[in-house]
Amino acid sequence: VFALFTALYAHTIGNPFVYIASSYSAIPQPLTDSDRAIYFAIFAVVNMTFSPIGEEILYRGMSTEMLRTRLSAFSTALAEAAVFALVHLAHFGVVFTVSGWTFLPVPSVLWFVAMFLTALVFAAARHASGSLIGAILAQLRQARRAAARRGGRLQQGQATFGQHPVQRRQLPGKLQPLPVR
Repeated sequence: VFALFTALYAHTIGNPFVYIASSYSAIPQPLTDSDRAIYFAIFAVVNMTFSPIGEEILYRGMSTEMLRTRLSAFSTALAEAAVFALVHLAHFGVVFTVSGWTFLPVPSVLWFVAMFLTALVFAAARHASGSLIGAILAQLRQARRAAARRGGRLQQGQATFGQHPVQRRQLPGKLQPLPVR
């Protein structure tokens, strides 16, 4: 997924990984070492607890139990994957630019498909393990690998994506992205 978006959109806001990484540029600069530790702890706690545990309890836990009374296991997985992908459009797809909220149709569809397939992998992990632990561990592994691969970090006054500064794709008219702070 990372390679596909990077090949199609390079380091522009059309790439969801770049857009999401650039959203962290709103953090006040300059940061002291203690500020960096606080921000890291906040982001790490949210990413390593809510996402794997909270999402799996909601999607592969409560939703599965509710839907399986009405649907087959396969249909349940498809329904959960669709809802998971729709909810994750909040991370990317509708982006905030200088002129306000903007919908990026093609990147949004690709992001939706990527999140849909990701949710199916988590559903398969739950099914294979027989419990939510399988899905939670799959999501933890995915989050850890994505963080290592992206390598996004904050530098004073500049959002970066790995070793690359975030480039702002030129959009027509009023659709210019917000400047990096």
